[in-house]
Amino acid sequence: MAKSKKAKKEGGASVFGILVLIFFILTTIGLGFTTYSLYDEQESIKAEAAKKMDEAKKDRKELETTLARLTMQRAIVGALAVNSKDIDDNLKGRVSDPESAKAMMDEYNTIKTVLGENRISWPAFDAADGDPTKIDKNRSFKPESTIMDIAMAWYRQAQRDKQAKLNALNLAKTSQDKAAQVQKTLADAEANFAKSIDDLKAQLKTTTDNMNAKYNELLALSNTSSVGFQKKLAELGADKDAVLADLDKTTKTLNDIRRQRDELRAIVEATTGAIDRFDPLRAEERKAEIVSKEGNFVTINIGRAVGLRPQQRFFVVAQDASLADVLEREKVLQEKSTSVRRVPFENNPLVKGYVEVVEITEPYVSRCKILFEASPTRNPIAAKDQVFNVAWTPNQKDRVAIAGIIDINGDGLDDSVEFVKLLEKNNVTIDAFLDLKEKTIRGKGLSLGTKYLIIGERPTIPLSLPPEDPRRQQIIAIASKMSELESRAKEFGVQIIPAWRYMALIGVKPPANPDIPRYDSPLYAGGDAPAPMPKEPEKN
Repeated sequence: MAKSKKAKKEGGASVFGILVLIFFILTTIGLGFTTYSLYDEQESIKAEAAKKMDEAKKDRKELETTLARLTMQRAIVGALAVNSKDIDDNLKGRVSDPESAKAMMDEYNTIKTVLGENRISWPAFDAADGDPTKIDKNRSFKPESTIMDIAMAWYRQAQRDKQAKLNALNLAKTSQDKAAQVQKTLADAEANFAKSIDDLKAQLKTTTDNMNAKYNELLALSNTSSVGFQKKLAELGADKDAVLADLDKTTKTLNDIRRQRDELRAIVEATTGAIDRFDPLRAEERKAEIVSKEGNFVTINIGRAVGLRPQQRFFVVAQDASLADVLEREKVLQEKSTSVRRVPFENNPLVKGYVEVVEITEPYVSRCKILFEASPTRNPIAAKDQVFNVAWTPNQKDRVAIAGIIDINGDGLDDSVEFVKLLEKNNVTIDAFLDLKEKTIRGKGLSLGTKYLIIGERPTIPLSLPPEDPRRQQIIAIASKMSELESRAKEFGVQIIPAWRYMALIGVKPPANPDIPRYDSPLYAGGDAPAPMPKEPEKN
């Protein structure tokens, strides 16, 4: 009995322990699951918080880049007070951030692209050369000019251009008035001259009639007259010969006056034609601008798109001057010059030098070599200066005619072959030219479209040359054909211009002391011809 109870007690304790153990295990599992669930939820919350932080940083970056761009825009339009502290507070502090620095450099490039040729200068960004990592915080962050400054510069230039064109129109009107006055004076002189000739002829006729009457009267009485009478008659005949000699001299003087009158009329017509053709607005179209200068070379903003060719030459004028100013100064210098062969634009203070096209790189970009610089130290050729060639018209071929000896090297002989090459470089077409050897006019001939008759120095016949010398006929034949071309030029309203002056207009310096034209040379004889006549001594 006692053993049986003990066994029963031990069995009851074992079941309770098992239950406790099961409860403990279940509780542990529940706590573990709950802990795991809470930990997983905490990680999700952390990930979501990190994502929100990234988005906030991104938004902050975008805000900073937007503020950087906006600040630059406000500075360039002048809305931002452009003192050093204001610029430093708004821009210099943001350069340390790579994204803000890149945004500012992108905005600067956009501004420069929009402004085009009217580029601004912003030292801090120019020094970086497009690389935002190289922006120097020690340089000035203040733009050197705002859009308002550029607009005012445009306005001032427009005002200067307007005034220059007004001056040119006034100059043209003054020249036209002077030409009209010259023509009136010429007409009055012709009328007075004709009246004087008529009076002289009447006086000569009266004198001759009286002398003839007296001569006939004395001749009728000669048979009854004494020897003294015959002597008186001889003296009267001598007086008549003297009067006839005076009449011949007067006739020659009359011819000289007529020739001078014709030359004066030709000068007036040429001057009037030049005035009629001068158009300041069209002259302005021939303007180009120097973009940059590097050593002895410059870059200009015209090229193949306007028909430019290598070796064309231009004279350089300061950016604040105009072609009308240059031409007006030329007129004053020409009036003061003691030489009729003054080279155009020589010693003109508004002309800074000459350049020649050596390479055409783009439709509107060409590279030029500086041929001459008047004052490289005090007034050097620089960017924004203007270039002109008044003998060249963009996008079209000018048409000219040539007559006489065109002397480029000063030896007195014709250099037409080299001259034609110069014309071709300047995009010029030859309508007509005088073949000096054959004494004929070649080409399709002058027309209303011919712009210039380029004429060499006119031939003269030395008094020492005998009448029977064939060289005299050679010179006369050439002179006759040159006069024929001049007459046609006047009929079509073609401007006649000396060769030496045209060369200067296209940038070719004419010879300073040329020899006399050798129109008597065997080169122009058309066959066998005697040796050239000796040079005449120069007159002091």
